[in-house]
Amino acid sequence: MRTSLSAPPKISVLMTVYNAGRFLDPAIRSIENQVFRDWEFVIVDDASTDGSAEVIENWAKAEPRVRFLPNAKNKGQTPCLNQGLREARGRWIARQDADDLSHPLRLMRQYERVVSDDRLVLLGTCGRMIDENDRRVGLLDAPLTRAAIDWWSPFLNPFVHTSVLVRADILRDGFGGYNEEYRIAQDYDLWTRI
Repeated sequence: MRTSLSAPPKISVLMTVYNAGRFLDPAIRSIENQVFRDWEFVIVDDASTDGSAEVIENWAKAEPRVRFLPNAKNKGQTPCLNQGLREARGRWIARQDADDLSHPLRLMRQYERVVSDDRLVLLGTCGRMIDENDRRVGLLDAPLTRAAIDWWSPFLNPFVHTSVLVRADILRDGFGGYNEEYRIAQDYDLWTRI
């Protein structure tokens, strides 16, 4: 745990939101319920019209580690990712989508792995797909070794974006964040550059 509210957290969880509806509260709660506690949650709302901003605002009032960044005008996901990235204070950035859930041990296990090997700057996981009723409907298989990542990269995105933990200085300063020319596949472009 941090000893002071002004000390930067180890991990900044970054989420962008646009009309996330009923999925938003469980997604935020899945981060709030993490075993690893030294985090902040930077949430950029992209001018939602469905009450998402109110959900985030209520979370920010109840949980001081939630940082709410509302936009008055819709910008699109890629500019919002960079907006949140600029505000993030953690050494590591964990991505979380507004309609996804993180396992309670996610941040702890990822953090333990990256601090055990200082060569690691980007780490991802596989994932389970769920439907709108939270039923498991499939698996998002991702490569789990460097050789497999290298093999997949020319053909398919080797990282599940909402599962990554990436060093903030590499993401933000080393590679300039997300390329805003990409409305989609901005993560694939970034991983290719990293």
